[in-house]
Amino acid sequence: MVRETHRASPLFVVAASVYQPTTQLAVVKDYIVRRLSQENQLIAEDQRCINNYREETEKMKKEFEELRSGYVPHTQDNKMTTKSDLVCPLV
Repeated sequence: MVRETHRASPLFVVAASVYQPTTQLAVVKDYIVRRLSQENQLIAEDQRCINNYREETEKMKKEFEELRSGYVPHTQDNKMTTKSDLVCPLV
């Protein structure tokens, strides 16, 4: 029964096991512990993603503000320094 309800919530498994006299408590317990462990892993992974997105968002906000103010720091990836340093070539 427990294997058949792999997608069922732990609460449903407990409720269903009440009506199954042959279901052993140890089997239900193992299932619930395994499912809760899986859920905790998913929650931890989601939290890592959320934290990464927050960091990326903060970096983007900072870059946006720098672009908005007209100052762009000089780096290898970015050759511009300020808006005033840009000169149109004479043709």
